[in-house]
Amino acid sequence: MGGIFTALVLAQLKTGVILYFLYWLGKKAVPLYLNRIAKINSRELFLIGVVLLISGLGIAASWLGLSPAIGAFIAGLLISETTQNHAIFAEIRPMRDILSIVFFVSLGLLFNINFLLVHFGLIIGITLLVNLLKFLISAIIMIMFGFHSKTVFLTS
Repeated sequence: MGGIFTALVLAQLKTGVILYFLYWLGKKAVPLYLNRIAKINSRELFLIGVVLLISGLGIAASWLGLSPAIGAFIAGLLISETTQNHAIFAEIRPMRDILSIVFFVSLGLLFNINFLLVHFGLIIGITLLVNLLKFLISAIIMIMFGFHSKTVFLTS
């Protein structure tokens, strides 16, 4: 029991450190990096710098044992919070569809059919439980707000 507790605490500490690092990246490092590249006033260099940032976070996520797609997704979130986000998205817009396809295909490639087959009953059970809880919570909230029973049922 102590080994599980220790592993849980270590996982939470690692998660906290990673989240703090991402917060720091988003508030300090990424805006500073993009501002310096933007001052050079070269669209091509700016686009290369953004792609380098996305690739770097993808590689960093891979080193941490996560999917590179998750790292690239986090990079997109960090970029969206900068002042240059409109310029970046204007540059990337032509590649958006291709990048979306690459992202979702890479996530799909991580799907493990053996895990699904081995844990099929558990997956179905948890899915039904989550849907039932969602239904009940939504219904209770709607009833508390005084909605008609038909509206409660259809919304839930």
